[in-house]
Amino acid sequence: MKRQLFAISFATLSALSAFSLLSSASAQTAQSKTITVRVDSASTTNGIAFDAGSSLEAQPDMLTRVFVENQRIGQISAPDNRVAASFNLQTDGKSDKALVPVRVELYDRDDSTQEAIDINPLSGLKVLNLRYEPATGNIINERGVKVGNRGTLFDLEGLGDGDKKATIRLSITHR
Repeated sequence: MKRQLFAISFATLSALSAFSLLSSASAQTAQSKTITVRVDSASTTNGIAFDAGSSLEAQPDMLTRVFVENQRIGQISAPDNRVAASFNLQTDGKSDKALVPVRVELYDRDDSTQEAIDINPLSGLKVLNLRYEPATGNIINERGVKVGNRGTLFDLEGLGDGDKKATIRLSITHR
């Protein structure tokens, strides 16, 4: 009887020790990181009419939004009627995922409407739905293709689905 109790106690302690080690290991791998997204600038092709009116009024009134894990972490508007905008937006979000979803949107904002400006080089898509991999620093697009590296500015140009397109410059990193 004593041997059976000892065996059960020993097995229980061993199982608890193993569970404790697994729990601490998984807690370390799922540690939350601060993801920093920087939207440096955006520019459109001169001559594309974004709005009705004179040539100055036809230029876009750009607005950009940034999301990490579907949480909006930043938004900024540029001065009205510009073909190029310097946003200098740097904003942080939290994630514990191995592949962090990062979405960047660019709009032409008018009095009552906001129209998406195509910044995605893939056909049929306007916004950027990127994935950032903190372990490697790779930034990949919807098709799994690497488009950038951690902390380095890179440019993506929309295909022009719907005529309104732009090139956006951004970077992603973490700490």
